[in-house]
Amino acid sequence: ENSERNHSHSSPSKHGKESHGYSSEKGEHGGHEEGEEALHNRTVSLSLEEMKEFDIRVEEAAPGELVERLRLTGKVEFHPAGLAHIVPRLAGIAQEIRKNVGDKVKKGELLAVLESPELAELKMRYLELHRRLEIAKIDYERAKAIYRNTQKLLRLLDKYPKLEELRREMKGLELGENRQKLIGSYANLVFAREKYKIEKELLKQKISSLSDYLTAQNNYKRAQAEFYTNYDEVAFTIRRELANQKQKLVSLEASHRTMYQLLKVYGLSQQDLQKLEEAKEPAEHLGRIELRAPFDGTVIERHIVLGERLDVEDVPFIVANTEKVWVALSVYQPDLIKVRPGQKALIAFHTSGMSACNCKGLLSQKEIKSTPLVAWGTIKFVTPTLDEETRTATAFIEIPNPKGEWRVGMFVHAYVEVQKFQVNLRIPREAIQMIEEKPYIFVEVRKNTFQPREIEIGRQDLLFAEVKKGLKPNERYVSKNSFILKSELLKSTMEAGHGH
Repeated sequence: ENSERNHSHSSPSKHGKESHGYSSEKGEHGGHEEGEEALHNRTVSLSLEEMKEFDIRVEEAAPGELVERLRLTGKVEFHPAGLAHIVPRLAGIAQEIRKNVGDKVKKGELLAVLESPELAELKMRYLELHRRLEIAKIDYERAKAIYRNTQKLLRLLDKYPKLEELRREMKGLELGENRQKLIGSYANLVFAREKYKIEKELLKQKISSLSDYLTAQNNYKRAQAEFYTNYDEVAFTIRRELANQKQKLVSLEASHRTMYQLLKVYGLSQQDLQKLEEAKEPAEHLGRIELRAPFDGTVIERHIVLGERLDVEDVPFIVANTEKVWVALSVYQPDLIKVRPGQKALIAFHTSGMSACNCKGLLSQKEIKSTPLVAWGTIKFVTPTLDEETRTATAFIEIPNPKGEWRVGMFVHAYVEVQKFQVNLRIPREAIQMIEEKPYIFVEVRKNTFQPREIEIGRQDLLFAEVKKGLKPNERYVSKNSFILKSELLKSTMEAGHGH
C-alpha cells in the first residue's frame, strides 16, 4: 500500500512545531473519540523549505484521459533478427576453433576454420573453367578481327585492285590463313590474266603459236576458278569460325557463371573469387571454410571440437544479439478482439513471481516497488492461428535491451492499451493515501496548509484514477509525495491522543 512506502528524506517533524504542525477546529485535545469527523477537520502545515525538500507538488483538479489496459502474461524470446545458427555450407573437418560460449563477437569475426576437400575440388574446377574462358575470349576477339579484316579484303578484291594497292591496304591486318589463300590466288589470277592478254595479242600478230595461246588461256581459267573457289570458301569459313568461337565463349561463360554462383552460395565472397582467379590464394587454403559471426553478439552455444567432421546439418555455433528482444504474449480467445498490432504496452518483470499480480490491468503500489524492470513497446504481430493445446494466440512486442537486463526465458506481464476515455476529474494514483482503509487526498485549504479529504474512486489505469466524489474542479491538492503529509498527520494524531 502507498502508506507503507519508505522515504529517504528525514521526517518534516525535525523542523519543530514552529515551522509546521496540525490543528483541529474542535480543540487541540480532541483525541481518538472525535473519530472520523475529527480527522476531516485536522490540517497539516509545511514551510516553503519543507515543500521543496520533500518535493511535494500541488496541482489543480482537472479532467483527463484514462487508459484501459489489458493484462497479459508472456515470456521474453530472442528477436528473430538477433539469433543465428552458424552452419558449414559444405562438409569439413575442424582445424581451428577461436570462440567459446559466452564470448562477445563482432560482425565478421572468425569463429572457426574447417578444411573441406569438396570445396577444394570445386575451386579447382572453377580455376580450370576460368582459364578456358580467358582463352575463349582471346580466340573470339581474334576471330572477330579476322572476320572484319577479311571482309575488307573481299570488298577490295571485288574491285580487282592492283597488287601494290592490295598489299598496301591490308598491311599489318590480322587475316590468318586467308591472306595466303586469297592474296596468293589473286596474284596468280592477275599474272595468268596478263599472260593470257599477251599471248592473245601475239597470236593476232602471228608472233606466238596457237599452242602457247591455248596454254595461257587454260592457265587463266584455272587461276580464275581457283580464286573464286577460295573467295567463296573464305567468305563462308570466316562466318562459321566467328559463330563457332562465339558459341564456345557463350557456353563457357554459362558454365563459369554457374560455378561462380555455386561458390557464392557456399560462402565465397566476390573478393575471395577474385583472389582465386588472380592466383593469390595459397594452395593450402583451397579447402578452407571460415565460420564467421553474422552480426555483433554473444556465442550462446558451441557444438564443435578439433578434428571433428561437420556436415551441413550440424550447428557448431549459435550467436545471439539481445540488444532487442521479443516478448511473446499469450492472448486468450475472449481477449483477441481487443488486441491488435500497433497497440502500446508496458512490459513489467515482477520479482515476486507471476502469481503476485492482480488481473485487472493495474499495478498495486507493492507491485510497483517489486518491479525492477519495466519497458514500453508496441505490438508488432498477432498470430492468425491458435495453439491447439492452450487455445491462445501469440502477440509479439519488440523492446530495447541495451543493458541485457531482459533475459530470454523471463516470464513477464504486459499491460496493453486497449481503450482510452475521458473523465471529469483525474488525479495521479500516487496522490491517494489509504487512511483507516479509506482513500484520502490532501486538499490545500490555504497556502501550504492541507486537509485530508475522503474521496470516492472510480475507474483507474496504471498511473491515474477518476475521482467521483470528494474533490471539485480547480481545487488544489497534493499530487506527489502526499505520503509525507499522511505520515505527519498520523504522527500528530498519535501525539494528540497521548496528550489527552
